[in-house]
Amino acid sequence: MRTRIAIINLPFSRSFLSIILFVLLLVVLGMGIEAAAQSKNEMWSEPLNISRSGGTSEPIRIVDTAGQTHLIWRDVTGSFYYSYEESGQWSLPIAVELPFGTRFYEAEIRDNQATPLYSPQLRTGGTEDFIHAVWTDNEEALYHSWVRPGGFSSFTDWSVRQRLAEAALAMDLTVDNDGKLHLVYIRPIDSELFPAGVYYRSSQDGGLSWTSPVILSESAYFRSLSAEDANLAILSPKPDEVLVTWDHSPLEHLYFTRSNDGGLNWDEATIIDRREATDRFDALGPEGISIGASAGMIHLIWRAGHDSQECGVYTQLSADGGLSWLPKYQILDGIPNCVNDILLLNDPDDSLYLLAATEESVYMSVWDGLSWRTPLEQSQLTTLIDPETFRPVALGCLQAHFSGNEDSLGSLSVISCDKSGKGDIWHRSQDTASLSESIAPSLTLVWQPAENILDDQDLTYPIILSDNDGQLHAFWSDFMAGDDNAGISYSRWDGNSWALPRIILRSSADSGISQYSIVYDGADKILAAWNESVPGSISFSQSRTSGVGSAAEWSTPVQIPLKWPAASSPALVSDRNGVIYLTYSIPLNEDRGIYLTTSTDGGESWSEGQRVFDAVEAGWAMVDQPQIVVSPDGVIHLSWKRFSSPLNPISESVHYVRSSDGGATWSEPVTLVNSPTGWQQMNYGGDRLLHFSWLDDVQALWHKVSNDNGISWEQSQRVSGVNDGVGPAAFTIDGAGRLHLLKAGAETGAESQSSEGDRGSLKHWIWIDKRWSPAEPLALQNSNILGLTAATTTGGKLAVLYTVPIVDPETGVGENSAYFSSRELEIPVVTPTPLPVLTPTALPLATSTPTPTPLPTPTISFPTDIDDGEGLPLSLDTGNPLAGPLLGIIPAGLLVIVVFFIGVRFLRGDKR
Repeated sequence: MRTRIAIINLPFSRSFLSIILFVLLLVVLGMGIEAAAQSKNEMWSEPLNISRSGGTSEPIRIVDTAGQTHLIWRDVTGSFYYSYEESGQWSLPIAVELPFGTRFYEAEIRDNQATPLYSPQLRTGGTEDFIHAVWTDNEEALYHSWVRPGGFSSFTDWSVRQRLAEAALAMDLTVDNDGKLHLVYIRPIDSELFPAGVYYRSSQDGGLSWTSPVILSESAYFRSLSAEDANLAILSPKPDEVLVTWDHSPLEHLYFTRSNDGGLNWDEATIIDRREATDRFDALGPEGISIGASAGMIHLIWRAGHDSQECGVYTQLSADGGLSWLPKYQILDGIPNCVNDILLLNDPDDSLYLLAATEESVYMSVWDGLSWRTPLEQSQLTTLIDPETFRPVALGCLQAHFSGNEDSLGSLSVISCDKSGKGDIWHRSQDTASLSESIAPSLTLVWQPAENILDDQDLTYPIILSDNDGQLHAFWSDFMAGDDNAGISYSRWDGNSWALPRIILRSSADSGISQYSIVYDGADKILAAWNESVPGSISFSQSRTSGVGSAAEWSTPVQIPLKWPAASSPALVSDRNGVIYLTYSIPLNEDRGIYLTTSTDGGESWSEGQRVFDAVEAGWAMVDQPQIVVSPDGVIHLSWKRFSSPLNPISESVHYVRSSDGGATWSEPVTLVNSPTGWQQMNYGGDRLLHFSWLDDVQALWHKVSNDNGISWEQSQRVSGVNDGVGPAAFTIDGAGRLHLLKAGAETGAESQSSEGDRGSLKHWIWIDKRWSPAEPLALQNSNILGLTAATTTGGKLAVLYTVPIVDPETGVGENSAYFSSRELEIPVVTPTPLPVLTPTALPLATSTPTPTPLPTPTISFPTDIDDGEGLPLSLDTGNPLAGPLLGIIPAGLLVIVVFFIGVRFLRGDKR
């Protein structure tokens, strides 16, 4: 049977099909645009008109300690209106009389005059269930009143107002976790006792009584300051820590001060930012400073025009409660227009969010522990479509807050007012889950729980290394002389588990290993040098990485030639050409100094030790603990410590030299640290960056950097504070030159106690954009950390190994158990850039060996903790704001193309 095909001829088929194709094109493109818009606007809830009256302005909201939202606004009728939110529903608005909107305190007001309304600042917090209000009246007098949340709308439930200041242009109130009130304000008038300036008061009893005013900064300029230009902020992130910032608008300065005793004493105010001589004439002067806190990090954020820009947003960070600050830098550079307002707020998990408003839109960013994420536009917070009139509404006076707690889903609620003319109060919200997914996907990189990997070993001074295959190698030693088991032990981590430990290198029969250095040569060998306690000799051995766990695979130890058998603190490194460098010290006696020896045949033979620094000629009593780094261009970097006495383990200073000709000549010594230090480490960070970090005598962590490969050094900067607790530090570098700095210490506060004792924290910083950026810390169950070492792997892991002293309750004998943890890192692609040739300005100093006068000083060796590691770098996904629109438009475009080709074929067939 022949199949018949029926063809129906329509006289308007081509025109009709063209219309269909055009309609499909519009529909499909509309779908793509709608999907793009939905991605861009981040799933905000439908807008809700709370006031439903028009003629409203200046909404003010507060969330009480139970999580309920209270909202007031001004109405054209001349009174405040009030509404509250409960279980996601808003109550009907009612007119209310409140202490800052009542005729009760206005004896001079006539019957035909409107009731004065004063916009308050509302605050809550602490353990007590109170809402506090502070405001100024039409004569600028400052007042305070409080109420329990259930009586917010009742005037009689509010406390009698109390005048706190004769005059105030601006004020800010905060309530700390203990319920103490902290108030700052700008006084614009002079008197004999109280000149114009910034003042502080506090209350321990919920506002019943207040301390006398304390002046934080005095300036006659405040007498002519307007309320619109006045700005200040106060924050108490933890009890007894009070931080204050303010604008000095007439001078275009921003100031900061702090108190660490609950406001009793204050540091001298310091300038955070100021107008610079290189700023453009039309550049925005520093203004609008805000302060926030997250995970122990203090954030200052403000607006200014620097770096040849008209305007920008800048920030400065402090890890020690404002005692010291990292350098300021610009953020939110992806926003196309000048930012007019900034709002900082914390979610229930203590993450810090930032809302930035421009004339055209609102943008949102979040601090991910390292940097501020790429800001995403939130167009639904600037305009909406009225669901009743279907007309656009322009929004302003934005206020936002998070609801919920750590155990509930929670949401971000936004209150806005209508700027289009009708004048209503609007509400939108977004749950924190979708917010985190859109604004900060994969917000944190999480550490794996620490595990006890070597429970039966007495570990001392651990070292962890990573090879090119991504395996980790752990080494530790036993110092006991005369012990048959004295030596260096080893274990390997294959990515899943640790191998059984074994001794790979043993000391001499009657000697223990006091100090050692083990490094990976970057190819296929692991090199080891160690110091025999008696008689002070140094031995060298090596093994291929494949056989490092077997004692038989290690080469026969070679004795390093020494001028005097009293060597200490060996430190190894190898360069790209296979040359092995070994530095050591002779800390005492007539040959004391810092020495360097090299091997060009893989460690089989060594050159005679060259005295790089002569401690006798310098008049030093003792020198020890050298460190060595060789940069890829062959420059040798050496540092060492000066000691006053063998009885004092804390050094007096740290010094540095460099050699660019293989050690033939050396630069003049430079003092890196002129104060007592404990742990120290030097590392090369790529692009001629040389880093040096150390712990001072109060366990604060410091850092300084050289941008020209050691020719000159920048000023020292504090990384962590003195309140971070006593604990060791570690310094490791990845393959892309990104440095990782870690420090262990005890946590403070009520939550720092556990059943096993004081909890600790391993804090982590990453060198990003010429500064240390804090990363997520590792929680430790025990704060008593002794040894710490870190390394990064080629597989993208940061690994740490640390030791904890454990005492057997039955025998009373103490041993050091080892714990291991790691975290995944994202690896950036690094493109090397050729660097120009640098000419050192330091004069080379040819080394010589003078004939010193012998000093009858005993030979004493001191242990040193050496950390080393190689690996790959970390970066964070900054997110792509175009991803959502592309996902919507691309499928739509593909569908249009398919429909188009089908139509063309159909039309061609129609022609035939």
